[in-house]
Amino acid sequence: MLAFARWSRERDRVVVCVCNFSPVPRDGYKLGLPRGGAWREAINTDSTYYGGSNVGNLGTITAVERPSHDQDWSAELVLRRSASSGSSGAAGGAGCDGALTTSA
Repeated sequence: MLAFARWSRERDRVVVCVCNFSPVPRDGYKLGLPRGGAWREAINTDSTYYGGSNVGNLGTITAVERPSHDQDWSAELVLRRSASSGSSGAAGGAGCDGALTTSA
């Protein structure tokens, strides 16, 4: 797994990219997040739009006050297995599942 956050200059917006580089799908993967509340699935590289099987988080997830990965908030995600070489790379390369975003 690889996840990272990118903040806007004013730190009022954040995007979190999540990648599963393993050959195993992860249902209920707990991910620490920097904010609570609703997060929008900004991109899902397993979408049928990119030739995938449409496994994902149905567009939104909710972060609750349950610490994980050195963050005060977390959410459970559905992460598809890694893509083979030649995947779309729309979110940064083979195996990158997508991006989550929220605003202040």
